[in-house]
Amino acid sequence: MIARHTFSQEDIAGRLANIRRYEPVLDYYGQQLKVEAALLKAIVAVESSGNARAGAGRYSGAKGLMQITRQTWIATIKQYPDLRYRNTKLSEYLDRDKNDVWADASLNTLIGTLALILKARSLSRMTGLAVSANDPKDAPMLLTAYNAGEYTVMKAFKRAQAAASSNPQMDFLERAHLQGAIQDVVTRFNLSWDTTAKYKEISQYASKVFSFLDVFRGTTSPTNNTGGNNNTTSPQEEEPTPTPTPTPTPQASTQYYSVVSGDTGYGIARKLGIPFSKLSAANPGVNWARLSLGQKLKVGEGQPPKETPVRPEPPKTPKIYRVQRGDSLGVLARKFNVSVAQIKALNKDQLQRWGKVEGFFVGAKIKIPQ
Repeated sequence: MIARHTFSQEDIAGRLANIRRYEPVLDYYGQQLKVEAALLKAIVAVESSGNARAGAGRYSGAKGLMQITRQTWIATIKQYPDLRYRNTKLSEYLDRDKNDVWADASLNTLIGTLALILKARSLSRMTGLAVSANDPKDAPMLLTAYNAGEYTVMKAFKRAQAAASSNPQMDFLERAHLQGAIQDVVTRFNLSWDTTAKYKEISQYASKVFSFLDVFRGTTSPTNNTGGNNNTTSPQEEEPTPTPTPTPTPQASTQYYSVVSGDTGYGIARKLGIPFSKLSAANPGVNWARLSLGQKLKVGEGQPPKETPVRPEPPKTPKIYRVQRGDSLGVLARKFNVSVAQIKALNKDQLQRWGKVEGFFVGAKIKIPQ
């Protein structure tokens, strides 16, 4: 089992608060692309701390919610050029810096999730394993590849194999294998990396993601992985008799839950105010990556009561802003921490075009997403 990284309580709380506003997007693409939403959220927690504009100002470096490099952005879209995002082919978004489309949290999540799937396929070809984004035993390799690239992971895996490792899928993280692989990358691509520092960064990445993965799966509280040690045992192994988790007063309408569009296991547990571990234990045999609409999940004892429809929260009303002199689309996006695409989508009736330049008249009242 991979060790968990230690974060401060303040750090964890801050990242979770930032990610909360993007959970519907992460849940949606997790369900649509058959990748565990909790994994996507954990990656976002480590990569950008839930900041959709992380990396602004970089040219080729990582940007956005899932911190995608320019090279990965282009390579991913070229594999799915005809896939549509908001009725537009992905190929139209090939230039991530045009109108700052990388800052669109939904688009960034889509590209990042597709990139994760492609990295799993690439690792399968390179190692001869059937690597999957949903197989726990593949997670250390896949997460390290998301951070450091498939080539680095493949070289470390081959080194572990050459050393007669009985479990190269885990042992590739050992210093002798991973730091040696990093040196191979430095030599091949003529890089100026400090291999010791790079080893520390890369070797800790999966550990950091797993710490947040435990939180989003509901197997530990946000503060369980803070403290003075870095044990490798699970919370269940550490605490044979766990402290009871307070739950809301049981009601008949919460004894069974009917799955609705966009639901994930973690999202349902959060909606009902119970740990995911309790929900999972009450529903053995459920494939949480393949929930179906209308599927009934047990959340208490007794017979299914008359169902009460789950009503989603109403969308937030956009704020109204009067355009000032100098307010280009890019300036507005940075001012309100939203994407240019979001602003344009809400204000199609007021958007002006002067040749190749788009914008608004000074004094125009436009809508800004909350």
